[in-house]
Amino acid sequence: MNEALFPFSGSDPTGEITLLTLLEKIPLKMNCVSIGRIEKVNDDQTANISVIYNQDNGHKYPVLSQVPLLVLQGGGKYIKFPVKKDDKVLLLFCDRDISNWHALGNELQPLPSKRNHSLSDAIAICGVNSASAPLGRAGESAVQINGNDTGLVLFDKLKAALDDYASKVVRWATTATYVNSAGTLTPLAFTQPAPAFDITAAETPNIKTETT
Repeated sequence: MNEALFPFSGSDPTGEITLLTLLEKIPLKMNCVSIGRIEKVNDDQTANISVIYNQDNGHKYPVLSQVPLLVLQGGGKYIKFPVKKDDKVLLLFCDRDISNWHALGNELQPLPSKRNHSLSDAIAICGVNSASAPLGRAGESAVQINGNDTGLVLFDKLKAALDDYASKVVRWATTATYVNSAGTLTPLAFTQPAPAFDITAAETPNIKTETT
């Protein structure tokens, strides 16, 4: 073993203690995944974010500037949320330098630096909650999209209500009286009004639709 690279002492002739110490300390220097808090939302789909805990030496992490915010998207379509200050995020620190890609969209270009797992190469996923601040629950079987004052809640019961309504419409349609005119069946009249959909049975809340 190269003693210049691994100057082991007499008390550690095999280097085992030194290697174990390195294996313990190296991960502490790596940034992988952390939880952060948004300090400021920028106009370029980034945010300035602080890490919610201190470093091992007790010092605060620096505020991470212009961290890209993940947006659910695909095929040119997307769902965008009004992210704001104090929202909690999951911070993912990329393996290598992403500055060229983020600034210019460049792919397969030489990396501008050899840094890895750097605080400068974070991406944020918004929507992390502690056990002390959970989201409101709409029910065990519900999918909820909530905007505080308005929202959309989809229940299993909604599907059941729609299925029931569909069967009523079919039964209603079969009550039509037909006359035969020149060999053609022509609808004449329905014996009762069309059934109304019972929206209360579907437990559907207020829905607000905006067109931009």
